[in-house]
Amino acid sequence: ESLTTGQRCSGFSVDAASDAESALPFLRTANYPLVVLDLSLPGMDGVALLKLMRSEKTCESVLVLSARDHVQDRIEALNCGADDYLVKPFDFDELLARINALVRRVHNQRDPLINLGNVQLDTARKRVSVNGEAVSLIGREYKTLEFLARHRGVVLSRGQIFEALSSADRNASDRVVEVVVSLVRRKLAAAGVTELIRFERGLGYVID
Repeated sequence: ESLTTGQRCSGFSVDAASDAESALPFLRTANYPLVVLDLSLPGMDGVALLKLMRSEKTCESVLVLSARDHVQDRIEALNCGADDYLVKPFDFDELLARINALVRRVHNQRDPLINLGNVQLDTARKRVSVNGEAVSLIGREYKTLEFLARHRGVVLSRGQIFEALSSADRNASDRVVEVVVSLVRRKLAAAGVTELIRFERGLGYVID
């Protein structure tokens, strides 16, 4: 629960599961850019779940977070498809840094900064600026802009954006995307940016 809360407060959309059996429906219905995986799970253990995720190609990256601190444990997890391994106890800021690095790798983005003309996103600090001046985008506003920026040139439907930004335990409709995009546009316009996000009628939103 603390990990879920901490990651959400840091700007991530998070689905949480306490065991492999409850995690599988999530994994099989959404292509997650990153899974944070404990190895000591009830029922099917983390290594078995890791092998299954890799065989079914249900996620992009896996960060193992485990109290198992022997070298052989790390070797086994990495050989089974883990992209990173962090031993408990850990520093939460280090976990966030590793998460951000893996997400950047998924998007072939080494630099945490995304530049869109005079608009800049700092994906590590979750901040937006226009010509160096901060623009206050909060929660889903920032997430929406970052998601569109990471998929620059790709028209994304309202449903795709909603699914990527909303955790499964939240009761909401994909209509919220229209409201959020409107708020983002309004705040960017106040900073002098009026044509960053384009709407393709009947298709969705895109940043060119």
